[in-house]
Amino acid sequence: MPMIQETLDYLNQLKRHTEGRQAILLRLSALEKQFHESHYRQQMAKACKGLTQTYEGRYFLLPNKDGLLILKDAPSESIDTSIHSLRMLMKDSQVIQGLDPIQGQSDLFTVWYDLADDYALFLSEMKGLIAGKLLLPSAIETLAEQTKRKPLKPTAQPETKSMSSGLKMVPVQAPSARAKDTPLDPERLHQLVQTIQVTDLEGLMQKQKVYASLPGKKAVTVMINHTVNFTQAIQRLMPSLEATPDRFLSRYLMAKLESQLLKNKPNLSNEKGIISSLTLSLDVLQSDMFKEFSQHVRSLQKSKLVLEFDLSDAIQNPDMFRQAMKTLHTDGYRTCLAGITPQAIDWLNLSQFDVEFYKIQLTEADEVTLDDEALIARLTWALNSIDKVKVILAGCDSQKAISFGRTCGLTLMQGTALP
Repeated sequence: MPMIQETLDYLNQLKRHTEGRQAILLRLSALEKQFHESHYRQQMAKACKGLTQTYEGRYFLLPNKDGLLILKDAPSESIDTSIHSLRMLMKDSQVIQGLDPIQGQSDLFTVWYDLADDYALFLSEMKGLIAGKLLLPSAIETLAEQTKRKPLKPTAQPETKSMSSGLKMVPVQAPSARAKDTPLDPERLHQLVQTIQVTDLEGLMQKQKVYASLPGKKAVTVMINHTVNFTQAIQRLMPSLEATPDRFLSRYLMAKLESQLLKNKPNLSNEKGIISSLTLSLDVLQSDMFKEFSQHVRSLQKSKLVLEFDLSDAIQNPDMFRQAMKTLHTDGYRTCLAGITPQAIDWLNLSQFDVEFYKIQLTEADEVTLDDEALIARLTWALNSIDKVKVILAGCDSQKAISFGRTCGLTLMQGTALP
């Protein structure tokens, strides 16, 4: 078969180019049968695409459904982030649930090879897998137990002998531990941006439903909000960074995250009648990635997609915000102004923002004021200038918050206290 021969030819040619190269075997075959379907194989290839483009890499699908990723001089953090997105996609697998992943180390789902040291073993095992003569499951369990106890490349220990199946500990250097308060200096900022640019962020995207909630009636899903939580994403991409970047740097990094998310072309389709919302910043609208994303979204889909922007964007650059809303509406998108607090709402003339939806955000600190009659009166008065059916009350994480929304005449709600 041509594809198999192409894979074998490439693996043989690697003999002269092993320096700095590592290979990661993604063991889809080790998971339950439902994860062998083409959908998961396609997602696995998609998660590796950014890495292969950045780190002189190749990706191959083996006959047994496993994926083989080969890269040159790729940081372990970048590789692990893409693998994490796959684990999130397959989180219902009992095998994945049983893992305690350690960055740069083999487990039941991944096998790491340093080709400079282990090319011969790697080639032998890949040929065995391709020919169907090497079965990994029983031996890989032993390997996983060993790699949990010590790093793959000990600093002062002899090379571990090959096991009966041909498997052995793979000598990939695990990243050294860094202090938790490592500052985001220029070098690490560059590394973080590089990591963002090769990561499939769809695996880090969070979803939360927006319900139409009426007293005495079952709540009905009308919208699903998609967003990337900035703090959680940065912690995942660079775990050693504890301090949150300042607001100017955060804005820059958020634009990078959103651009990469748009580049990944996330799946925003829902069941019939349910629309999607995607949280973005004004900065990303000027990027080439948004233009490509917009071309990818068909005109019929745009009417079912709400692009959500924060109030701070509108206040910091009102002219840019107005022009952006006008352009988006012309293109067929719907829009939402988010980040409105109950305390500030009566300072705003909401009807001037020219959006289809408004999102009021409740926080834990608001919980003690939700039965304040003065606040309810101010909020109700402020909402008289717009259509209340366009207002979403987010942060409904308690029954008290839901009651507060109903008292104010709101029906669209988002939060963990809803079904």
